[in-house]
Amino acid sequence: MGHGRRGCVRRFWMVLLCLLLFALPVSAEETGNAVQVTAAVEADGSCRMTVQWTLQLPEPVQSLALPVGGGAEEVTVNGVEAEARQIAGHSAVVLESEAGFAGAQSFALAYRLPDCVREADDWTLVLPLLPEGLAYPVERMTFQVTLPGSFSEMPCFTSGYYGEDIDNYMTVSVEDNVISGSVNTALRDQESLILTLDTSEELFPRTDRTGRLFSKVRPAALAFGLAALLYWVLRLRWRLGAVTAQSHAPVGVGPGEVRCRLLAESPDFPLMVVSWAQLGYLTIHVNQDWAVTLHKRMDMGNERSGYENRLFRSLFGREQMADGAGPRVQALRAQVAASRPRVRGQFRRRGGNPLWARLLGAGMGLCTGVAAGDLLAPEAGWRIAVLAAAGLVGAVSAWLLQGGFRGLLSWNRRPGFYASAAACGLLLLGLWAGCWGLALLCCLVQCLLGLLTLFGGRRSEAGRHTVAALLGLRRYLKTADRKQLRRILRKNPDYYYDLAPYALALGVDGKFARQLAGTRLAGCSWLVTDFPQAAKAEQWYPLLRQVTRILRGGAPERGAAPSARRSQKARL
Repeated sequence: MGHGRRGCVRRFWMVLLCLLLFALPVSAEETGNAVQVTAAVEADGSCRMTVQWTLQLPEPVQSLALPVGGGAEEVTVNGVEAEARQIAGHSAVVLESEAGFAGAQSFALAYRLPDCVREADDWTLVLPLLPEGLAYPVERMTFQVTLPGSFSEMPCFTSGYYGEDIDNYMTVSVEDNVISGSVNTALRDQESLILTLDTSEELFPRTDRTGRLFSKVRPAALAFGLAALLYWVLRLRWRLGAVTAQSHAPVGVGPGEVRCRLLAESPDFPLMVVSWAQLGYLTIHVNQDWAVTLHKRMDMGNERSGYENRLFRSLFGREQMADGAGPRVQALRAQVAASRPRVRGQFRRRGGNPLWARLLGAGMGLCTGVAAGDLLAPEAGWRIAVLAAAGLVGAVSAWLLQGGFRGLLSWNRRPGFYASAAACGLLLLGLWAGCWGLALLCCLVQCLLGLLTLFGGRRSEAGRHTVAALLGLRRYLKTADRKQLRRILRKNPDYYYDLAPYALALGVDGKFARQLAGTRLAGCSWLVTDFPQAAKAEQWYPLLRQVTRILRGGAPERGAAPSARRSQKARL
């Protein structure tokens, strides 16, 4: 009896021990880190993600990062709104607690991924079931993905550790439009699980690619514009000071050097030739067919710079005459136009380069064009071409807008015309695409950059003096009193001929001539014509324009010096 009772007790404890042994693995499995994912992919390519996290934290932590897909929106944790941020290159929701997280923790994470369908040659669904960035291993993971319609292809899975071989460790089933599965092996810390499925446009009929890039490119455009303005403030800003009208040209600055000193551009070779004629080195002759010839009067000596001496010798060589429209003159003109500006001492050595500010501004134009192209290109077949073309239009328009301000101080109106066309094109592109506000802001920034970089970089004291003197001369040529000019002409008959090339370089030759309307001039000694000399300033300045036009390689305008031609015919 006693032995029977003792046998029952022994059997009881053996059964209990076995039960405990069988229960231990189950208990260990139940206490491991688990992830349960439910995803609903919409017809527009977005996806609603619901992730149930069950974590066993061996030690208390005050901060816990739960990874989410890149670009996640509308993020909530346990029904409370949260914000995803970048941590070590990954997007995650950071939970913090002063008491710390320890032991068993459960979190319900929900968010929306706006763009899960990639459109290239094929339509591909890329869904991060487990984004990279979790600091703990995952012992169990299950998932269920619902698509907007049925499909024929089988999904593929990749992980950060197993790669494509993760399929060998998974159980996956597809029923109609639902993909269900589980991972039969543990996933390491920082490991990811990505679902990839080749689909079709029919499965996502409401996928609109338009505007997806706009939200990313628009901030880049604003950043480029702000960077350009900050660069000017920090590296290029300088104060001009007061500009007063003055009746004489700055000492040591010839007409051909005006734009070089003022705008840091290359010297103007045709106006350099005119300056040499003023100084007596050559004579400019124009026949009745508007053929311009240059006649050498004397050699150039050490009184001029070595640079001018070399150009002068190349102009004539061993000859005493040069064709104004000939290849030698045009080659020298191209050589001077391609040369670096001679502006030594005009800028501070540690100042910035205005080219960088202009390039940053062009970057803003590029991003503005790409943003507009993104709104205009819904189809994959020609989307890339539209983006490239719109970006190019934006960059070129920005550059032309900046350069248009240089035409304000020149007889050449082409930069202003190009700038106006560029502004209209950029604004029309913005209106067409529906981002006219960004296009308008881009135009304003480019105009401001063009104005701020008009005189080059940060000027030295000598540079500020030169700019002020040339602007003062320009103001005088525009607003000079007629009576005062006539008094000066009575003392110096060549005064108009001395300043007319400067007026042409500064873009005010017509206004300067009109200040002397009706005033008869003495003959010009260095510009000789076969037809009667223009007797008045308003007749002579078009003659100078035609000469410089021909020296630039252009053809004379029709109707040039009509009064002179009519006078000759009347005499015959």
